Amino acid sequence: MKEKLLCIIITILLTGCATGYKNIKPSKLSYVAEESHETGIKIFYKPDVLIKKYAKKERKKDVNVLAVKMINSSEEVLVLNDNLKITDITGNNLQLLDNNEIYKTLKQNVATYLLYLLLTPLKFYTSSTNQYGQTQQDSSFPLGLILGPGITATNMIIASSANKQFKNDINTLNLKNKTIKPGDTLHGIIGIKKYQYGSLKLKIN
Repeated sequence: MKEKLLCIIITILLTGCATGYKNIKPSKLSYVAEESHETGIKIFYKPDVLIKKYAKKERKKDVNVLAVKMINSSEEVLVLNDNLKITDITGNNLQLLDNNEIYKTLKQNVATYLLYLLLTPLKFYTSSTNQYGQTQQDSSFPLGLILGPGITATNMIIASSANKQFKNDINTLNLKNKTIKPGDTLHGIIGIKKYQYGSLKLKIN
């Protein structure tokens, strides 16, 4: 029974604790790549703007959130994902993800932290050796009653708060279907699948 409990504890600890979230600030970033269109539209972009568990999920799910800066020096009113498309290097349109799809794919699963309740039966035992050299149990302390609920509640609060911040960023910053008027500069994010660094191109219909 003790061996099984130890295995459960190790498994839980290996899954990792909840992590916080760092807000994306596209207007304050230094961009690492640029693509221009002959009509005068430019896009600057930067991958790897998410951290910790959100970044790990990006790699696992083949979804990328990029910070972008778009400048419309043309004379056209452009709508991203309508008459303005982002393509891969071969010219194929990339699927821009909507807010809900980005959030559902990359958010932390708060319910998984309920597994820490498996620590609840854990007890800390003290023992001593009697005058005959025999080991005897002196007392036990229900350590799990503190660890289990405590770690569970802490992780669920951290994950819920981080997810809320993440969702707010997506809802506020996602540029999919946003209008870019002549002379406008927009900062925000886009979510795409299977991004390869340096491969983004612009296409105007």
